[in-house]
Amino acid sequence: MEHPQLWTSAWWQDSLALQAYVEASVDPDDAKKLCADVAEKENKPWSNLFETSSDDQLWWSLTWISCDPTNTRYITRSKALHAHVLQTWNASYCGGGVLWDSELTYKNAITNALLIHSSCELYKVTDEEKYLDNAIETWEWFSSSGMINSDNLVVDGLTEDCVPTGAPFTYNSGILLQSLTSLYEITSNKDYLSNATNIAIAALKRFQATDAPGILADDCCVSFDNCTCNHDGISFHGILARSLAAFVRAGGDVDGSVASALTYNAETAWGNRDVDTNQMGIAWEGPVDKNIDPNDACVAQTAGLQLLTAAGM
Repeated sequence: MEHPQLWTSAWWQDSLALQAYVEASVDPDDAKKLCADVAEKENKPWSNLFETSSDDQLWWSLTWISCDPTNTRYITRSKALHAHVLQTWNASYCGGGVLWDSELTYKNAITNALLIHSSCELYKVTDEEKYLDNAIETWEWFSSSGMINSDNLVVDGLTEDCVPTGAPFTYNSGILLQSLTSLYEITSNKDYLSNATNIAIAALKRFQATDAPGILADDCCVSFDNCTCNHDGISFHGILARSLAAFVRAGGDVDGSVASALTYNAETAWGNRDVDTNQMGIAWEGPVDKNIDPNDACVAQTAGLQLLTAAGM
């Protein structure tokens, strides 16, 4: 079925908006109430939560954990979404990994990076070894798949012939970075942190605005005057910012450069906000587009909120 949306034009971005609100909220009770309201809506008109792409399901798996890692109802939902995606694991297609789309024809980076991340987070809240095993197995497959190129950037996916394909996006690097950071936190294996460091450095070097060096940007928004992102692309750099913050918290930012980059981005985005509404724009180095579609404005605000939270603002 087609899922009714809450605030954005995509079910997965609704999960990001909810997660960002929960993590930025200064009132835990208010955040819990919003999560409960959303959960109640899912139990009524959204009778089947599995008829979407696998990555959408995993975004929500992570968001329910963020809502309340002690809430049995949320963890049960998170586990169900994770398990449904894991059913698409296919060793006959490129040796492993889960599939992305409803036609089960594409194996991509974001879905498998999210599977590692979701597995790690479920292990943290359940202590069930199978989730750690899922995370490690998926990473071992991912690391040999070719989706991490020689520049330590993560390309979009694999062709049917298992050839790496597609451009790198900020969120692919971000979620894999956060997955490796989680694996390091769980296992204390410094190989995971070393790989995470390589990806973080590469992402900060590659994803910069041409009109504002140091400001995180995807290729769809290389400058304020050349910003053509669709509703998906608007959110990507906020995901990278959140992931970089996790890397900093885990002790990976040895020289402080990642934390400094997050602070610079956050101060720039906040400084360019609409002071009447506190709305932030798509391109953090420029002002808000007053004609932006309301759904896209919510996505842009979610990305901005992720950035501010990542920088501790």
